[in-house]
Amino acid sequence: MIREIALDTVEFVCPSGHPRWSEEHHVVHYEDADGGQYEFFSLQGVPVPSPYTIDGAPPCPECGGLVLGRMIARRFLEIPNGTRTDAGAGRYAQQDPVPVDRRGGQEPPPYWPGPS
Repeated sequence: MIREIALDTVEFVCPSGHPRWSEEHHVVHYEDADGGQYEFFSLQGVPVPSPYTIDGAPPCPECGGLVLGRMIARRFLEIPNGTRTDAGAGRYAQQDPVPVDRRGGQEPPPYWPGPS
């Protein structure tokens, strides 16, 4: 089931002193029937690896070195067709479970289009 959906503002700072930039990533937090928790990221509607890991680190536009992201803000979003579960925390739970991706053969999670 979807536990929460958020929009992370991720900052990238090249360790060589080159430019600093930021991107907004949608992140969907899932919990499967066994209690396992997963995160899925998308950038402008396209699924991407976590910007907080080396697999999802973009290259610096100046030197080409990989730059790990650092979250500078997180905004929680309402889950479509969901109901509020914690009035103070801004978190929502989906009424119907969604199949979890990344375990092979299962339906991928929904992704929302980014800014146009």
